[in-house]
Amino acid sequence: MVVLNPTDFPAIHPTGLVTADMLKKIGMNVDLQEIDWGTLVQRRASREPVDKGGWSIFCTFGPSFGYSSPATNGIIRGQGTGGWFGWWESARAEQLVQDWLDTPDVARQKALAAELSRYAMDELPYVGLGQWFGRTAYRKSITGVLQGLAPYPWNVKPA
Repeated sequence: MVVLNPTDFPAIHPTGLVTADMLKKIGMNVDLQEIDWGTLVQRRASREPVDKGGWSIFCTFGPSFGYSSPATNGIIRGQGTGGWFGWWESARAEQLVQDWLDTPDVARQKALAAELSRYAMDELPYVGLGQWFGRTAYRKSITGVLQGLAPYPWNVKPA
């Protein structure tokens, strides 16, 4: 089992180490490949077997709003080669998403989203390891920092 782990991405690197260690502890034959993020991004597109440069696992993260609805949660969509790396394919998951998109009834949408979540937990297209909240500190000598999903550089002025 090849675990790709970016050494230059501090928010991800420890997760890859823990993942590889846990897999070894449960008896898996693990090849932890410590690489840079750019190489990981290139290699994760490979569908080759592990003996030809492929991979088994990589850890990553994303913003919670991206996973908050069936329409935007690509890791449980089941889109096969058109979906997230790992290319999980599931006609059932795609049908649940389509039903969710088609219904105007909020109660039915909630029921379909719950059904899709249960289905994904049974099929396990990914393993969620948790959540975290990033914090950023700014110097007192600046003002106007805009709060948001990324560090927006505009509007910043000397205090």
